[in-house]
Amino acid sequence: MKKFRVFKNPIGEVKVVKVGWSWPAALFVPFWLFFHGFYLYGIIMFFIDFISVGISHVFIGIFFLGKDGNKILADNLISKGFECVMEVTANNIEMALSIYYKNKESNNNVNENHKFELKKEININEEENSTEKVCTMCAETIKQAAKICRYCSHQFE
Repeated sequence: MKKFRVFKNPIGEVKVVKVGWSWPAALFVPFWLFFHGFYLYGIIMFFIDFISVGISHVFIGIFFLGKDGNKILADNLISKGFECVMEVTANNIEMALSIYYKNKESNNNVNENHKFELKKEININEEENSTEKVCTMCAETIKQAAKICRYCSHQFE
């Protein structure tokens, strides 16, 4: 099992990054950089690999990106406004996402129940102290002293 960090931005986009060593970053440096949106670094790395006949690829790939590639991805997401919302242990990224969504769904159910209870309490308190009432015909809020609803013309006794 591997550790993954789940990141979410304010508009709800979710990304998952593995914690620790990155084999793709270590072995396929320029392609890994292109794939993750580091285009300038990918181009530079491609030309350095070409000039040094791949020797730099070994040093940069194994000693730098393999070790810190996933951390660089996580830092890049944070700089783009993402926030780490959860750390999960899973076999792969898809499993980590499913764990996140299951946890989110169960938290939403708890939060919705809690919100409903709070709303009921607020409504009960408002009814006790209220200067308004709800029309039984159209469900609009009107003043407590009103004899006729201004929305539907329902008469109160």
